Amino acid sequence: MSLNTLVVKFGGKSLATPDRIKLAASKVADAVKKGYRLAVIVSAIGDTTDRLLELLESICGNCCDPRMKDEILSMGERLSARIFVASLNSIGLKARLFDPYDDDWPIVTDENFGNAYPLDETIDRINLHVKPLLDSGIIPVIPGFIGRSKSGFITTLGRGGSDTTAFLIAKGISANQVILITDVDGIMTADPKIVSNPKRIDTITVNDLSVLADVGAKFIHKKALAYKDPSIDVKVLSFKSESLESEGTIIKGGIDKELNIMQVYDKPVGYVAILCEDLPSHIDILCEALSIISSTGYILGLSCDNRSMIVYMPEDHCIQAADKVHGLIDKYDGRIKAVAVRRGLSMLAVKGFGLEESPGIITGISRPLSEKSINIHGIYTVSSTIFVLVDWKVREMALSMLKEAFSCKR
Repeated sequence: MSLNTLVVKFGGKSLATPDRIKLAASKVADAVKKGYRLAVIVSAIGDTTDRLLELLESICGNCCDPRMKDEILSMGERLSARIFVASLNSIGLKARLFDPYDDDWPIVTDENFGNAYPLDETIDRINLHVKPLLDSGIIPVIPGFIGRSKSGFITTLGRGGSDTTAFLIAKGISANQVILITDVDGIMTADPKIVSNPKRIDTITVNDLSVLADVGAKFIHKKALAYKDPSIDVKVLSFKSESLESEGTIIKGGIDKELNIMQVYDKPVGYVAILCEDLPSHIDILCEALSIISSTGYILGLSCDNRSMIVYMPEDHCIQAADKVHGLIDKYDGRIKAVAVRRGLSMLAVKGFGLEESPGIITGISRPLSEKSINIHGIYTVSSTIFVLVDWKVREMALSMLKEAFSCKR
């Protein structure tokens, strides 16, 4: 299918100077000339939002009314949108500015000021008020990051809010692709600020990107990813790219928002515990131990602290793995202190979008199990998944209790 309808979001750094604004406008003009229909989302120019926030806090401290704070912070995007419309008009393009005080403003939110959430009617309003402009050859220019409550108050969508705006607009107008214009060549294999010569990732799924978001790589905030339509790809480009057709990182798919509580492995599991004094000083030994264990069977997971490492695996492989790892005690002159095995366990998982940002989630797991006297033999987290080890004999009761507890929570 030809990519004839695009949503293009220009980040703050891509609009930070007059030359960059002109370059952005020229990219839009080039795309229109080639037959694309575009809706444009703009962030505040440069670091305007940060400067407004710093100014506000220096004057009001923590005493600023949240509603007034959102009104003030919205000014960056609203100004940026006006300047960008003027830039498009100056090169002969028809553009329509949207402002949150317009009657046909499309992004409707709750009143959680500072971190508002769009309401379901937003998509219908986008379809009603934004999409017809594309059919008329007019470029809608919408300030990102901003919403309006049903009561008419301006709200902001939180950090990454302009990406949220872009994803919402894309769904509402049935766009073929979203293009995020930023100051990097795409999503990289590592942060260029901490790793030399990172490479651009050609394609990445939303689920993989959300894992990076969990550990602090906030190129696209996880809240924004939740609004990406799984059927609409996203391309990340540098403002230095030749055109909107240039290659960048393609983000595919969407986030599974359903809460899943499951048994990870359908047979009994166990673990091999390795005691090693001052573990950080003996990583080479533990790597060898892991290599030995993986040669005996499938590793389901692991956890460690500064004195020990626990490796979870199918129960029927634990004894062989422990026996082989035990041979390292003599080889390394007692630096590995002991090896132990536990069997007869079941590995359960609680997996769901945003769990890592849900206070009390561990209590939500442990309390219902405690009420039925079900002991937790191990617990660890990876991204938005929490793994729980319980006795094999009570696995079905544990699963039932957790499903019941979380169905009430959700």
